[in-house]
Amino acid sequence: MLLKRTQHRLQTAMFDPRTPSTSLSALSKQLLTVTKELESLTGDDGTPETVSLTEVVDDAFDPETI
Repeated sequence: MLLKRTQHRLQTAMFDPRTPSTSLSALSKQLLTVTKELESLTGDDGTPETVSLTEVVDDAFDPETI
C-alpha cells in the first residue's frame, strides 16, 4: 500500500506544472525504482497505470528579459 501511494505521489509530482524542471530527473529515477519494486512484489505485467496529463503552456519568449 505504501509503495502504491508513493508511486501515485511521484506520478503526480512528475506531471505537475509547478514542479521545477531540475527535479524531474530525480523524480523519474525514484518513480522507476518504486515501480520496479511494485512489479517484483505483485507480479504485474508492467502495464502502466493511467496518468492524467496536464498541458503546459509556456509564456511567449521575450529576448528583452535576458
